[in-house]
Amino acid sequence: MELSQRFDIEAAAVFYTRLVDSKKEEWLGGKEGLKRMEALLAKDWDAFIFLGAEPMKVPEGLRRKVFEKIQAGGGVVLSGVDDPELLQAAAENSGGVRFLAGIEGAKAYALGKGRGVRLPARPVIDYSEGWQNAYESWQENLGRAIVWTAGKVPSGELTFELSKNDFVRPEPINLRIKWSGDFVGDQPQLQLWIRKPAGWIAPWPKLYIEAEETLELSLPNLAAGRYHLDCRVVSSAGVENWATIPFEVTSPRKITGIALDPEWSEIGGKISGAVSLSGTPSHDEKVRIDILDKDRRILMVSEFAAGGDRIEFAFDIPAWVPMLTSVEATVMDDNGPLATASRYFYVSRRNRDQFNFLIWDVPRGTLAPYAEESLERTGINVQLAQGNPPPHVAAHDIAWGNSIWRRVIPMRARFSIRNAPRNIPRRGLRKSKRYLNG
Repeated sequence: MELSQRFDIEAAAVFYTRLVDSKKEEWLGGKEGLKRMEALLAKDWDAFIFLGAEPMKVPEGLRRKVFEKIQAGGGVVLSGVDDPELLQAAAENSGGVRFLAGIEGAKAYALGKGRGVRLPARPVIDYSEGWQNAYESWQENLGRAIVWTAGKVPSGELTFELSKNDFVRPEPINLRIKWSGDFVGDQPQLQLWIRKPAGWIAPWPKLYIEAEETLELSLPNLAAGRYHLDCRVVSSAGVENWATIPFEVTSPRKITGIALDPEWSEIGGKISGAVSLSGTPSHDEKVRIDILDKDRRILMVSEFAAGGDRIEFAFDIPAWVPMLTSVEATVMDDNGPLATASRYFYVSRRNRDQFNFLIWDVPRGTLAPYAEESLERTGINVQLAQGNPPPHVAAHDIAWGNSIWRRVIPMRARFSIRNAPRNIPRRGLRKSKRYLNG
């Protein structure tokens, strides 16, 4: 599903999973799952992808069919898994593949007439400001590997270069773009955007590019941080090619931290704290504090004249403020932002004196925020689990109940210390006896 939203592909999946509350692992659906796999293998596929599921888990007869299709010209991507039998006959592409050059840790192989790529495991990305951008990088790498193994590399070449990859603010950042070869469709358009540490911007108007044409552009002034510059060429035939470049901006003027006092409050309380800065300030410098929601919409803002190393701030918390906000500080001068930093702030909501829709446990993993969003749409407003609530729960205004439970075992006789296991401390047994015996 995630790949189909980003690439023009037809995909079908079979899942290998562990049954809930057991140690048993199997292909989802058991025999029906294997029948589905066999039916899918009757079709011609350009590539096979193993995401965390080892090919050795596939039954011998079906695995042999997969290997034969790869040797005959298909592709295979192994992410986070290996297969000695498959790669034993593979020839590693020691010279590297230019189309895969930007994928860290990728290894390319020749498998008969087919191709293979081994990738690092799918990353576990915690919920934080900008987690979606990190996930986009992973999806771009995976999609690029699939396109190469499937033999679908674009015919036209997109050359996409920055003057360098590390910049010191306010050093100019220059970009050079060239298209080599013919276009498949008409009216090729250049689409450019910058993925920031959190969020993204598209500062350029609509651009067009011709074959063998070179464009030179300048990037806007950016605050210190790690960025990705993304580019794709789109024509009447669809996406002709794409590229991405990581780069970093540093600044002598830095935000060294945001201290919140406290990190949470109630409606009617305050969001308060202080921003610490380092480096030499400029004469026209100011600090802006933004209170943002999960979609980075500005809820409240305040600006302060800077010049020192500490800025204190305070905002009242009205009833409409969501449970999770980001306190984002930006130090800037007349040329734009110099540095930025953010912290999460929690606002308690107590769903009392009303009917609540409660669910046990909480989604986990990289895509848990999307699952949480779906739960919110169904009307769930309370979740029951142990520990502190993860930020993606508060981001969707879902209240949290700590689950404290015990298993009660019916007893035929009154509890006795005398027949208790010897490895249990006597003090604990006395407390248990008093509790169980009422």
